[in-house]
Amino acid sequence: MPIYTDKKTKRLYIQFDFLGQTHKRRLPKKTTKSEAVKLETKLKNKLFFEANGIEAKRQIKFEDFLVEYFLPFAEASHSKASFDREVNICKLALPFFKGKDLRQIKPADIEKFKQLRANTETQHETARKPATVLRELSIISKVFSLAVKNDFLEFNPCSRVEKPKFDNTQNRILQTEDEAKFLAEFQSDWAKDICILVLNTGLRQNDALGLSKFNVDWSSNVIRLIQGKTKRVVEIPMNNTVKALLQARRHNGSDLFFPSPKNGLQGTSIKKAVIGACVRAKIEPITIRDLRRTFGTRLGENNVNTTTIAKLLGHGDLRSIHRYQRGTEIMREAVGLLENPAKILPLARESENKKAVNY
Repeated sequence: MPIYTDKKTKRLYIQFDFLGQTHKRRLPKKTTKSEAVKLETKLKNKLFFEANGIEAKRQIKFEDFLVEYFLPFAEASHSKASFDREVNICKLALPFFKGKDLRQIKPADIEKFKQLRANTETQHETARKPATVLRELSIISKVFSLAVKNDFLEFNPCSRVEKPKFDNTQNRILQTEDEAKFLAEFQSDWAKDICILVLNTGLRQNDALGLSKFNVDWSSNVIRLIQGKTKRVVEIPMNNTVKALLQARRHNGSDLFFPSPKNGLQGTSIKKAVIGACVRAKIEPITIRDLRRTFGTRLGENNVNTTTIAKLLGHGDLRSIHRYQRGTEIMREAVGLLENPAKILPLARESENKKAVNY
């Protein structure tokens, strides 16, 4: 038997044959039978790896992996704003996973982290939103995905944890009648010009803030860049508004069209400026993302096909375009057709007559 008890010493032994060689180990006192089975499996695995030239999975603690692998990778691959968010979320996760080897962290541990974060109030003593918990989980998932790529793990434990469910539908756009007074209430031309750029190009905030003069082809009137979020190459033709806007900022002494007024470097956000303009204009609060949605919605309302909208927005999946096609004018016109049955009935009869002829 692989595991047996010595009659004289009453100690447990492991004994088995592997590749024609007998392996025998005496186990420490008070070792239980279940512990002996685990030790036997571990020993057999080690011999198998050595015999086949396979390196056993390396062991590393969660906090050591963050410092040695994940954070250097994140800093080199992501923007400063994204990196700072990832650092903060990693700090939140440390009390849950510190001291554990990566291979010891199971889906159940991730589930506990998720539930505790969901049930913990924010610093403003309000309930934490499911979208916030989901963002935190996505960062933790990135940590384990990198561990899988570096052969520390066989699978990502976050992949077996159910994501928080919530309605993330976002319909807000800048109404055409509010646009003039919204832009008129900016106290900073820098922030206002970025909003005009987004309304006419659909760029994301970070891409607009980081727009370089090397990204503009003046001979072709095209903005060409690699999106920071998706890493896709996008080409956006410049209309007269965008061309005039960028021409005015062409000789500002920086490689960026919109360097921060504070330090001349790339800015991180215009959120406060946008909110302030909304308050002063007395319109519904919107975000820079809503301006991007406004760009896509207006294209849809002008009957631009979804493939073109997807290319301009840098989407690889046409399903993502539906969130930008919530134009109220189109829906009003569709429902308005029902108020005039005379226009619908002849079309319906014509369709029925065609079917009858085919039969």
